[in-house]
Amino acid sequence: MTTATTSLQQTQNLKLGYMALLVVCLVWGSTHLAIRIAVNDNTDSLQPITMGTIRMLSASAIIFGIAYFMRLDLKITLKEIWVLLPTALLIWFLGNGLMSVAETKVASNFTALVSGSGPLWSLFFESCLKRKRPSGSLIAVFLLVSVGLLVMFSDGLTLPVFSGFGWVHLALLCSSLCYAGGVVFYHHFGGGLAVHPLVSSGYQHLFAGVAFLFVGGISGQFLEPLPVAPTAWFALGYLILFGSIIGYSSFLFASRHLPMTAVMCTAYTNPILASVLGFLVLGEQVSANMLFGGGILLLCVWVVFSYHPPHPPSKEGGSI
Repeated sequence: MTTATTSLQQTQNLKLGYMALLVVCLVWGSTHLAIRIAVNDNTDSLQPITMGTIRMLSASAIIFGIAYFMRLDLKITLKEIWVLLPTALLIWFLGNGLMSVAETKVASNFTALVSGSGPLWSLFFESCLKRKRPSGSLIAVFLLVSVGLLVMFSDGLTLPVFSGFGWVHLALLCSSLCYAGGVVFYHHFGGGLAVHPLVSSGYQHLFAGVAFLFVGGISGQFLEPLPVAPTAWFALGYLILFGSIIGYSSFLFASRHLPMTAVMCTAYTNPILASVLGFLVLGEQVSANMLFGGGILLLCVWVVFSYHPPHPPSKEGGSI
């Protein structure tokens, strides 16, 4: 392949990457609301593990069907499994799973704001992978982010941490950490994978679905199914179609062809869109602490990623 052809292909992938990122920004901001509708603390809602199992396995089956219809190669190598399996567990099983558990108790706009800290954790994990020591200014930003999170968590925060709503805050923070770790892992090691992004998405949903199924089986959550409201089923269908099939496949494509700084711009769009939709659909309010703490958090994200030079994804991938 000539240099001119390679350059043209890279330019085309860059344009398609930004189009995919636009889809992610529009879709993922609404998934916080859909999760809240599906798993709210009413008696006719879905259990988070049940929702996760149905969502992951259904999305996986549909994605593989689409990939088969498109005549994509569904076979993956052992090396690709070692990239897709940890990514699936970090992003979907732990990241999305813990967020779903938290949304049984807290509003969707709150979870979206806390998830906005993900880009900063991703920057920290990226530095660890490259064995670079965080600068003093980056450490100062993390301290400021901690202040912002504490201000947000002060609404209903009680001690010890597992009493009251403390466990919800811990679950949300762990969710953000796991999601960031999964994104960095895929961004660093997934650049050289030959498997199509749609097929990657199918396998990641499959791996996460099996994990949800295993945990649901040993915890007994599948033994006593309760009547579920139609709105919860509708929200689950929305999450499968838009959150998983369309949104995540677009996210994987963007992660392969865009700098990390560009991919993480969803940290700005998701909380805004989630807050607007939460207010319009569920009447969720934004407290002064949420507004102030969330503002600090998003400001830190903007400052760090504005002055942090973008690194394109590794085309060769890392070594595992």
